[in-house]
Amino acid sequence: EPWLKDYAAFSLLYRDFDGLPWWEWDDERLRRHEAAAVDTYIEQNRGFYDYICFGQWAFARQWQQLSTYAASRGVALIGDLPLYPAYNSAEVWAHPERFQLKEDGSPQAIRSNPGQPPVHQQRRGTTAV
Repeated sequence: EPWLKDYAAFSLLYRDFDGLPWWEWDDERLRRHEAAAVDTYIEQNRGFYDYICFGQWAFARQWQQLSTYAASRGVALIGDLPLYPAYNSAEVWAHPERFQLKEDGSPQAIRSNPGQPPVHQQRRGTTAV
């Protein structure tokens, strides 16, 4: 799967940087997702990287078996819903150009959607940043 390498590498790095957000990692090459640096780090930590990949493979296999069984009983499962990723995620770390980030990679404060007055947000219990 194309996403698996980024996911497993991010999980490995997140662990090794003690849970810090990726934009606070002290290794700039890893923070900026430079391919050579990421590949080297993976090779230096191959055991845990493979463990993460195996876990994802096992889950995908079990999910497929469950989906097949459910379909044989007339039940459809929905397993790929579009969600907004967290800033501190493999998706944003690997593809920062797809997101609205500050120069250092940290999240921007996003205000309400155009045309949505802050009063509407306050009624729902949220506040504009």
